Amino acid sequence: MKFIKKHKIEFIALFTIIIICILGYFAVKPLLGNDSNKYGNRLDGIENVKITDEQVKKLTSEMEENKDIKSIKYDLQGRLIYIILEVSNETAVDVSKGYANKILNYFDDEQKTYYDMQVIIKSDSEESEVYPIIGAKHKTSTSFIWDNKSTKKEK
Repeated sequence: MKFIKKHKIEFIALFTIIIICILGYFAVKPLLGNDSNKYGNRLDGIENVKITDEQVKKLTSEMEENKDIKSIKYDLQGRLIYIILEVSNETAVDVSKGYANKILNYFDDEQKTYYDMQVIIKSDSEESEVYPIIGAKHKTSTSFIWDNKSTKKEK
Protein backbone atom coordinates (compact mmCIF):
# COMPACT_ATOMS: atom_id res chain seq x y z
CA MET A 1 0.00 0.00 0.00
CA LYS A 2 2.92 2.32 0.60
CA PHE A 3 3.81 2.01 -3.08
CA ILE A 4 0.30 3.04 -4.17
CA LYS A 5 0.19 5.97 -1.75
CA LYS A 6 3.64 7.09 -2.89
CA HIS A 7 2.69 6.97 -6.59
CA LYS A 8 -0.92 8.13 -6.26
CA ILE A 9 -0.64 10.80 -8.99
CA GLU A 10 0.86 8.32 -11.47
CA PHE A 11 -1.97 5.81 -10.82
CA ILE A 12 -4.61 8.51 -11.33
CA ALA A 13 -2.93 9.60 -14.58
CA LEU A 14 -2.69 5.98 -15.82
CA PHE A 15 -6.34 5.30 -14.93
CA THR A 16 -7.42 8.50 -16.74
CA ILE A 17 -5.44 7.55 -19.88
CA ILE A 18 -7.02 4.08 -19.91
CA ILE A 19 -10.52 5.59 -19.61
CA ILE A 20 -9.78 8.07 -22.44
CA CYS A 21 -8.48 5.25 -24.68
CA ILE A 22 -11.58 3.13 -24.06
CA LEU A 23 -13.91 6.07 -24.78
CA GLY A 24 -11.87 6.95 -27.88
CA TYR A 25 -12.18 3.39 -29.19
CA PHE A 26 -15.96 3.43 -28.89
CA ALA A 27 -16.11 6.88 -30.51
CA VAL A 28 -14.03 5.83 -33.54
CA LYS A 29 -15.46 2.31 -34.02
CA PRO A 30 -18.63 3.43 -35.88
CA LEU A 31 -16.56 5.52 -38.27
CA LEU A 32 -14.52 2.50 -39.35
CA GLY A 33 -17.57 0.63 -40.61
CA ASN A 34 -18.65 -2.95 -40.34
CA ASP A 35 -16.30 -5.46 -41.97
CA SER A 36 -18.91 -8.23 -42.00
CA ASN A 37 -20.80 -6.75 -45.00
CA LYS A 38 -18.64 -5.51 -47.87
CA TYR A 39 -21.62 -3.82 -49.55
CA GLY A 40 -22.68 -1.69 -46.59
CA ASN A 41 -26.26 -0.48 -47.13
CA ARG A 42 -26.09 -0.63 -50.95
CA LEU A 43 -28.12 -3.84 -50.99
CA ASP A 44 -31.03 -2.44 -48.98
CA GLY A 45 -34.26 -3.71 -50.49
CA ILE A 46 -32.68 -6.61 -52.38
CA GLU A 47 -34.98 -9.06 -50.60
CA ASN A 48 -37.92 -7.46 -52.46
CA VAL A 49 -36.42 -8.18 -55.89
CA LYS A 50 -34.65 -11.50 -55.32
CA ILE A 51 -33.73 -13.54 -58.37
CA THR A 52 -34.92 -17.06 -57.71
CA ASP A 53 -33.09 -20.26 -58.50
CA GLU A 54 -36.02 -21.24 -60.72
CA GLN A 55 -35.49 -18.13 -62.85
CA VAL A 56 -31.80 -18.94 -63.25
CA LYS A 57 -32.51 -22.58 -64.12
CA LYS A 58 -35.14 -21.55 -66.65
CA LEU A 59 -32.74 -19.00 -68.19
CA THR A 60 -29.84 -21.41 -68.51
CA SER A 61 -31.85 -24.41 -69.69
CA GLU A 62 -33.88 -22.53 -72.32
CA MET A 63 -30.89 -20.60 -73.64
CA GLU A 64 -28.77 -23.76 -73.91
CA GLU A 65 -31.49 -25.35 -76.05
CA ASN A 66 -30.49 -22.94 -78.81
CA LYS A 67 -28.11 -24.56 -81.29
CA ASP A 68 -25.80 -21.52 -81.47
CA ILE A 69 -25.25 -21.31 -77.71
CA LYS A 70 -22.68 -23.79 -76.44
CA SER A 71 -22.85 -22.80 -72.77
CA ILE A 72 -24.18 -20.10 -70.46
CA LYS A 73 -22.87 -19.09 -67.05
CA TYR A 74 -24.71 -16.93 -64.54
CA ASP A 75 -23.18 -15.12 -61.57
CA LEU A 76 -24.74 -12.61 -59.20
CA GLN A 77 -22.48 -10.31 -57.20
CA GLY A 78 -24.33 -7.74 -55.15
CA ARG A 79 -26.47 -5.76 -57.59
CA LEU A 80 -24.57 -6.88 -60.70
CA ILE A 81 -25.58 -9.85 -62.84
CA TYR A 82 -22.81 -11.39 -64.93
CA ILE A 83 -23.79 -13.67 -67.81
CA ILE A 84 -21.22 -15.36 -70.02
CA LEU A 85 -22.48 -16.83 -73.28
CA GLU A 86 -20.30 -19.09 -75.36
CA VAL A 87 -21.51 -19.26 -78.95
CA SER A 88 -20.26 -21.05 -82.04
CA ASN A 89 -17.77 -19.05 -84.08
CA GLU A 90 -20.13 -19.00 -87.09
CA THR A 91 -22.80 -17.09 -85.15
CA ALA A 92 -23.22 -13.54 -86.43
CA VAL A 93 -22.58 -10.74 -83.96
CA ASP A 94 -26.09 -9.32 -84.41
CA VAL A 95 -27.60 -12.72 -83.63
CA SER A 96 -25.44 -12.99 -80.50
CA LYS A 97 -26.56 -9.56 -79.38
CA GLY A 98 -30.15 -10.71 -79.93
CA TYR A 99 -29.55 -13.57 -77.51
CA ALA A 100 -28.35 -11.07 -74.91
CA ASN A 101 -31.51 -9.00 -75.41
CA LYS A 102 -33.56 -12.19 -75.07
CA ILE A 103 -32.01 -12.71 -71.63
CA LEU A 104 -33.85 -9.61 -70.42
CA ASN A 105 -37.16 -11.45 -70.91
CA TYR A 106 -36.29 -13.81 -68.05
CA PHE A 107 -36.34 -10.98 -65.50
CA ASP A 108 -39.32 -8.93 -64.40
CA ASP A 109 -39.42 -5.14 -64.63
CA GLU A 110 -38.53 -4.59 -60.95
CA GLN A 111 -35.45 -6.77 -61.30
CA LYS A 112 -34.37 -4.99 -64.49
CA THR A 113 -34.57 -1.63 -62.72
CA TYR A 114 -32.74 -2.87 -59.61
CA TYR A 115 -29.82 -4.86 -61.06
CA ASP A 116 -27.09 -3.87 -63.49
CA MET A 117 -26.28 -6.54 -66.07
CA GLN A 118 -23.16 -7.43 -67.98
CA VAL A 119 -23.12 -9.95 -70.81
CA ILE A 120 -19.89 -11.35 -72.22
CA ILE A 121 -20.29 -13.25 -75.46
CA LYS A 122 -17.32 -15.35 -76.42
CA SER A 123 -16.66 -17.82 -79.17
CA ASP A 124 -15.93 -21.52 -78.88
CA SER A 125 -12.93 -20.85 -81.13
CA GLU A 126 -9.84 -19.09 -79.81
CA GLU A 127 -9.02 -17.64 -83.26
CA SER A 128 -12.23 -15.61 -83.49
CA GLU A 129 -11.85 -12.14 -84.99
CA VAL A 130 -15.10 -10.66 -83.67
CA TYR A 131 -15.47 -12.33 -80.29
CA PRO A 132 -15.45 -11.69 -77.36
CA ILE A 133 -17.91 -8.83 -77.17
CA ILE A 134 -19.21 -7.22 -74.01
CA GLY A 135 -22.57 -5.62 -73.38
CA ALA A 136 -23.65 -3.76 -70.28
CA LYS A 137 -27.08 -2.61 -69.11
CA HIS A 138 -27.41 -0.08 -66.35
CA LYS A 139 -30.45 -0.38 -64.12
CA THR A 140 -31.83 2.87 -65.55
CA SER A 141 -31.51 1.84 -69.20
CA THR A 142 -33.72 -0.52 -71.16
CA SER A 143 -31.16 -2.18 -73.42
CA PHE A 144 -27.53 -3.19 -73.61
CA ILE A 145 -24.70 -0.89 -74.63
CA TRP A 146 -22.00 -2.75 -76.56
CA ASP A 147 -18.26 -2.20 -76.53
CA ASN A 148 -16.61 -0.35 -79.42
CA LYS A 149 -14.60 -3.39 -80.49
CA SER A 150 -17.68 -5.24 -81.69
CA THR A 151 -19.18 -2.26 -83.53
CA LYS A 152 -15.89 -1.54 -85.36
CA LYS A 153 -15.55 -5.13 -86.60
CA GLU A 154 -19.12 -5.26 -87.88
CA LYS A 155 -18.54 -2.44 -90.39
